[in-house]
Amino acid sequence: TFDSTEPTSSSSMFQNVIESGTLMEITIHPPKRLKKNPFWNELTKIERWKEIMQAIKAKLNLTTERRNIFESKNTINPIRKSLKTWYEAGIIDCNE
Repeated sequence: TFDSTEPTSSSSMFQNVIESGTLMEITIHPPKRLKKNPFWNELTKIERWKEIMQAIKAKLNLTTERRNIFESKNTINPIRKSLKTWYEAGIIDCNE
């Protein structure tokens, strides 16, 4: 179980359910310059997903070992899978 983190500024925020009945707020400081899709002039899904994952990992303050498991493409990690599912379903979002 992860402890809630208090928002520190007026930056974007996630409200994220890690376990049933557990609410966690993740404060995100968006980068100054965002990569744009040259064809659609908007962030591509993978670029946005990378931003979200970086912010989540920073706030969870994962150890190196846990971070490697979290990032591994060969590991089916329940938290990583849930976060990706929630993001794709629009349950969590990053407001610009």
